[in-house]
Formats: sequence, C-alpha cells, structure tokens
Amino acid sequence: MKKKLYVGVLIVSILINCMLTYFLLHAKSPSSVRTTDVQFAFSQLDDNPKSMLLQTIGAAEDQLDIAIYNLDDSEIAAAIIRAKQRGVPVRIITDADKADKKKNGKILDTFIQHDIVVKIVDSQKMHLKMAIVDQTKIVTGSYNYIGMAEGISEESNQPAIMMNYSESQESGTAVYVTDETGQEIIAIAPEKAFQSIVISTPNLQLDQNYTFQSGGVLTGTNNNGVYEQADYTEGSLSVDLPLSLIMTYADENGITEGKTNQMMHGQPPMR
Repeated sequence: MKKKLYVGVLIVSILINCMLTYFLLHAKSPSSVRTTDVQFAFSQLDDNPKSMLLQTIGAAEDQLDIAIYNLDDSEIAAAIIRAKQRGVPVRIITDADKADKKKNGKILDTFIQHDIVVKIVDSQKMHLKMAIVDQTKIVTGSYNYIGMAEGISEESNQPAIMMNYSESQESGTAVYVTDETGQEIIAIAPEKAFQSIVISTPNLQLDQNYTFQSGGVLTGTNNNGVYEQADYTEGSLSVDLPLSLIMTYADENGITEGKTNQMMHGQPPMR
C-alpha cells in the first residue's frame, strides 16, 4: 500500500514539474511584453495638457473617440475637424448642460456639419475628460477642453488682444502696446512667468491699428507691474496688429487666423 502511494505521489510530482517546465519555456520574455509609455503634463508649463492633446489628436490615424464634459476651445475643435478631414472616424460624447452654452453649441454644430458623430448625455452628468486615439493611446485627467487662455467671451463689447509666445517669458518681461499715433495703451511687466497674455482695455478700439512690443525696458511709475506714463526702450518683439474682431489672437509673426472663433452655426446636435 505504501509502495503504491509512493508511486502515485511520484507520478503527480513528475506531472507538476513537466507543467511548470512547459510554462517557463513558453512564457513571454520581458523583452516581448509590451510596455506602457506614460506621459504627464501640467498647466502653465511648456509641456501643457493642451499642447500634448493637440499633438495626440494630430497623430490620429484610425479612430478618435472623445468623452469630454466641457468643450469650447476653438483650436482643439479645429484639430478634431482636421482629423475627420484626414479620414479618421471621430465620435464625441459630452454633457447636456455644457452643450447648451452658446460657444459649445456652435462647436458641436460645426462637428455635425463635418459628419462627426455627436452624442449629448442629458440623463445624468457626463463628467469624463478622456480621448482614445487609435485604440492605443488614452489621454485623460482633469483637463477640460476649454479656452481658459483663449481670451474673452465673443459676446463682450470690449476688444482684447491675446499674444501667444512660442516660449515661456520670464517674470518682469516688459509688454508695451501703443496705438497708430504712438500713444501708450498699456505698459506692464508681469510679476510671474508667462507664455500667453491677454490685454483688454477700453482704450482698444475696433478697426484701429496697434503695435505690440515686448522684451525691452520700461521706466516710469510702477504699481505692481503696471506702468503709467512709461518710457519704453525697444526690445526683441514688435508686431503690428489691426483689430477687426473683438478677440484678436496673435503670435510673434502677427495675427493668427486659427483662433478667430468664427464657427458656423447649423442644425442642433443630436441628443
């Protein structure tokens, strides 16, 4: 009896060893296992969420699915439309409360005009902020696709200029705006580093020409970075800006057409 039990245990042991050997021989080596590339971004840095999102959308080839609580950023909307125009299937799902806002609604209307599938959730709050690209990349976090740095509302009656620099500017960098007669509109030296700056003042008027300068030296009465009756020494940047819109976007080369917020209005989005 003991001999039979010993033989049985030996057979079971041999079977277990054979199974372990098989799995070890056929298991994937570490080099054959797909790794996950994780990147992160924070607002106000060069590698900010918007820049990384635009890059990812721009690289989409096979599929673009977006679930976003709030979308009113015209530059992101334009990138989504360009993906569709490249032949990428695009689907959008968003929240009903945000979709009812004027600017959001115009963007969603434009998506529909470009045959982008739009779904609006009105049964509960749709609070996701996620994009899935080509079923291989996921962009997620707390970032809504909103123009916090897009400037002022298109419903405002006071013109504004938004200058977007290609690189971050150091704190204390002088910004000097004058009208076509050379009269000072505003003279400031922000106390924190910045890459975009919005200027809105009653002194700005539509259909007038202005000169945006920065990088020089400001002298005069300084009150928390705002100068009065300033003298400005010419700096590294000088851009002429004719204002024809309430919100004028510009970079170091002049006015940029990609952020004029001129979205077409069409049929209401599907619910």
